[in-house]
Amino acid sequence: MEKIYQAIIIGGGVGGLMAARYLDDSLLIERKENIGDGPVRTGEGISYTALKMNNIELNPKWVSCEINAILRIAPNGKAMGGFKEGPYAYTINRLAFEKFLASESKAEIILNNFVTDLKFNENYWEVKTKTEKIYKAKYIIGADGANSIVRRKVFNEDIKLIGGLQYLMKFGKIIETNIAKIYLDNEKFLRGYAWLFPKSENTANVGICCNNNLQENFDYFIKNIIKPNYGDYEILENRSGVIPKSGVCAKVFKDNAFLIGDAAGLTDPIFEGGMSQAMLSAGIAAQCILDKK
Repeated sequence: MEKIYQAIIIGGGVGGLMAARYLDDSLLIERKENIGDGPVRTGEGISYTALKMNNIELNPKWVSCEINAILRIAPNGKAMGGFKEGPYAYTINRLAFEKFLASESKAEIILNNFVTDLKFNENYWEVKTKTEKIYKAKYIIGADGANSIVRRKVFNEDIKLIGGLQYLMKFGKIIETNIAKIYLDNEKFLRGYAWLFPKSENTANVGICCNNNLQENFDYFIKNIIKPNYGDYEILENRSGVIPKSGVCAKVFKDNAFLIGDAAGLTDPIFEGGMSQAMLSAGIAAQCILDKK
């Protein structure tokens, strides 16, 4: 008898892996050759609250730094934000974190494959992949990012994207590993901001997202803020990409199909971050499916 899964999860990032962590009978389809392969397209910051809400215990294998303060820095250099005794956020190794989530997953995982078409037949979904094989499930979860095929083919909806430049940098000076910095300047970083998230005593994710002159303003940020404070630097990795601009899709559920995380346009309304939102929406989608068993 042909297998019909409880759910097929399309996308093996943090959101997809979180959904697979909850569901008992799911198939996860991921285009990368290995879970945890690059590229990294995130500042890698996550709150203590987000981890606690998802019952995730800290693991030194994927925690880079404990963050005791997130400072918001105005154009005049004034910093806003206080310190907390216990860390309330972390910078993590995103790729190691994904591997950890996969190790806790209950799903059957298919790698190096991607979805080319989807069709709903009243009682179940037919999901066709690049290998021409068709898989069936009662539900599907679109966890396939900003360019989601589930959103485009099932919901027929586009979302606005915003570009971001980010690099993993190594500095000549020691940096404070327990402080993340967000730089606000609506002239230079229009409707966006720049950031520095520490990864070690001399490395950090440094980036900018904004609606005006992205490269020009990134160069300004490096020349006038980063270099004077942290000295000479070396670029270790380009981590640039696009992210959904704040604004959730009109629908995130249709015909037993869910959208979660970036696929649904779920990002922080102020800072455009999406990892916590992906985890939370994955848990909600999974719980809805489990409640219908």
